Amino acid sequence: MIRLVASSPGAAHRLRTRLSESGLIAPLHAALEPLAKRSHAAFFYGSIAKSTEQAASDVDLLVITDKLDYADVYAALQTAEAALGRSANPNVMTLAEWRRKRGQAGFDLFHETPSSGNAKAKVRYAANRFSVARQFRHSRDETQRALDLAVFINGLPVATFDLNKRLIRRR
Repeated sequence: MIRLVASSPGAAHRLRTRLSESGLIAPLHAALEPLAKRSHAAFFYGSIAKSTEQAASDVDLLVITDKLDYADVYAALQTAEAALGRSANPNVMTLAEWRRKRGQAGFDLFHETPSSGNAKAKVRYAANRFSVARQFRHSRDETQRALDLAVFINGLPVATFDLNKRLIRRR
């Protein structure tokens, strides 16, 4: 039931090995196994997921379920807390809440050219704002420093140009 998610298969293996050797996996797995049929997944997060935990760090778990509430998960984790000598900190979300949160987690700098027949992508693509600014001032002091051109996509600068000729010196 507990899924280990990492940036690569090698990182996932190292995380699994580290957590198994630390004795975290077995008590948590045993505590959550009775809930497995009523939940979608359980994830570590916090210091354990970042590999920065200390011996006394709590165990942060996210349990995604539509059939259990916080009290159910908290009660199930009490045996694991006793075995580990650490507190367990469960966070319970429904699958809909999880999907909504994941959608808010990031942003797209721009939307690529849509494939034909994808109306939603066409609307997103049409919302892109491309702009170019001449003499883009980046200094508010008396020097009034400026770049000759700045290129923006959706308000974020993605390229700048200083078009001075090599042989000409400005003072």
